Amino acid sequence: MEIKVPSSWDEVSIKQFEQLMVHSNNENLTIAEREMFIISTLTGLNPKEVRDLDAPSFQRISNTLGFLGSPVPKRMPKDKITINGSEYHVDLYPKNFSAGQFIDYKTIAASEVDKKSARIIACFLYPEGSQYNDGSYDADFIVNEIYEHLGVPEVTAYSNFFMIQYKAYAEAFLKYSLRQVKKSKVIPKQERKEQITQLKRSIALIRSIGV
Repeated sequence: MEIKVPSSWDEVSIKQFEQLMVHSNNENLTIAEREMFIISTLTGLNPKEVRDLDAPSFQRISNTLGFLGSPVPKRMPKDKITINGSEYHVDLYPKNFSAGQFIDYKTIAASEVDKKSARIIACFLYPEGSQYNDGSYDADFIVNEIYEHLGVPEVTAYSNFFMIQYKAYAEAFLKYSLRQVKKSKVIPKQERKEQITQLKRSIALIRSIGV
């Protein structure tokens, strides 16, 4: 049986990466068990199949996975990308975002949902020749393709790029609200003071969010 083993972060999907984090942070596992589950996650072998490997095969796989000890490479997001053999366009210019894209994007960015990184990227990624949510493709299929097949460096690059856009929007909106509250003549003084304090805290919180 041929065992497919990733040799770089580019061959590790965000789905596999999340599973790796679960195993790596599980303090109930021994070092040997942790290694076995990591190999299982990255090769598709079940834990029993990993245990049944001969020693040279096990060592070969472990050596190939040495890249896990290095940082995920930093990449610049691209407006064209291939995922699982299919070509996709990615909108990277905020001025070109449709209202639908922007609304979906803001909702997901501010929520705790499964496959969050994939869902954020899917707001701006669609098949060549299509437009966002134009009915020519299955949006859930796109999310799963990103989640299961797009390499960690690309996912990180796109997620960071779009979350930076979200932070910029959110901060600009809060600053606008702060100016309006400060200028208001109808909001009672004490209530205006409380709103100003809350808006300043919100701005500080947005600024503190890492990407």
